[in-house]
Amino acid sequence: MELSNFASMVPAFDDLPPRDLICHFAWYLHVHRGMATFATADVTRCYKALDMVAPNVSDYLSRLSKAKPPAFIRTAKGFKLQRTIKVTLDKKLGNHPTTVLISQMLSELPTKVPDINERAFLQETIDCYRVKAYRAAIVMAWILAFDHLIRWIVADPKRLADFNTGLAKRYPRKRLAASKIEDFTGSGISERETIEACSSGKVIHSNIARILGQKLDTRNMAAHPAMVAMDEPQANDVITALVNNVVLALK
Repeated sequence: MELSNFASMVPAFDDLPPRDLICHFAWYLHVHRGMATFATADVTRCYKALDMVAPNVSDYLSRLSKAKPPAFIRTAKGFKLQRTIKVTLDKKLGNHPTTVLISQMLSELPTKVPDINERAFLQETIDCYRVKAYRAAIVMAWILAFDHLIRWIVADPKRLADFNTGLAKRYPRKRLAASKIEDFTGSGISERETIEACSSGKVIHSNIARILGQKLDTRNMAAHPAMVAMDEPQANDVITALVNNVVLALK
């Protein structure tokens, strides 16, 4: 999650006193930047990133780590939030540990994948999941993963050739072939055909193809009105499986 987005989700963020603001920045660094400990400079950078005037952060951290009870724990590697403060902020900001893990994982992807469309899909997936719009989150996660898959195939001539070999092997009567991204949209090669051709052409491992097939089934249930409920565990499973095994694995 971007710092600006985090600030916008905290009630009365700009009115927080320095002590509370520093605690919130610390929580953000722990949860959304994956930092086990942080330094004075890390908090100061948060202020600067939001165009805010930073107080004497070093003094605050020093005093608050000596308070009884302390708000921060000083370690050899830096500072970290005292457990009860972190738990309180976890509850206040409404993030279940699994939600935090998924949000952190997705929010870090833009630094690894420069495509602007994927960035948009990432943010929408995070937003949908956070507000418990699980059907939408599942659909967005699928769009992200499938878009990444077809771009990954087309980007490499050998992968594309292997894909077309698998396509011809799997669907000899259809005379299908791909040369560009547009061939996978509209009335072109379907999502299911793409997955099966990838498997037959050994473009991806059979286990990844199996995961894609399963999540496509879930996406289909989520995308259409039905008596099947979509809940948090299902969204967790779809998002983590697709991000770990497709978006992060296929580079």
